[in-house]
Amino acid sequence: MPWPANRRVIGTRVRRLDGPDKATGRAKYSFDINRPRMLHAKILRSPHAHATIKTIDTAAAEKTAGFRAIHTIKKAGADVFFAGDEILAIAADTEEHCEDCLRAVRIEYTVLPHHVKEADSLRSTTNTAGGPGATNVVGAGDTTTDNFATVAFQGVAASHQGDYGVPVISHQCLESHGLVAEWDAKQQNLTVWASTQAVSATAERLRVVFALKPGQVKCITNYIGGGFGSKFGPDIQG
Repeated sequence: MPWPANRRVIGTRVRRLDGPDKATGRAKYSFDINRPRMLHAKILRSPHAHATIKTIDTAAAEKTAGFRAIHTIKKAGADVFFAGDEILAIAADTEEHCEDCLRAVRIEYTVLPHHVKEADSLRSTTNTAGGPGATNVVGAGDTTTDNFATVAFQGVAASHQGDYGVPVISHQCLESHGLVAEWDAKQQNLTVWASTQAVSATAERLRVVFALKPGQVKCITNYIGGGFGSKFGPDIQG
């Protein structure tokens, strides 16, 4: 195709329609949403790379000012497999009270050996979240091409074989992962203001988790503070 004689977009000054709202602060992100009687929730995470949870005591947390609810993700006897593994979530009337509640939770751990090198973790079939015999490799598989050895290497002067990988890339979004959720008590409809790149997929996942009917979940994302390949669903906090 020939290069267009009159370019309408490339090489021209295109005004960003969202520019004025973002520059002036009028743009509303998920973290700007405040609803009546809104609670704040945070997740308590493991400080250990690998451990067994011996006991969980939430009595003091439930007596802390502002406490409203607790959601258990892992129970006593369960293992955690990385520093940051989710154990429980607490909701309180303010973000500060929620922090106080998390600090009041008492957990005893039996610290277990963990992998430091990536190669050891990839080979392991014991220290895995999937249980004995499982691996830490997700989406693994072998691919072969017919006659590859005889065709591709035919007549080559030299060949080389090796293992290759890429380093971990973290999605450092300016807007953290999270959402605001509001139930309609009468109609049992759920509205979420989520920091997500997948509005329909996030709504559908929440609909399935909460066993709601099609159309009962609405996901609103007016603006998103970065995603870069993350934020495609409600995630654990949702």
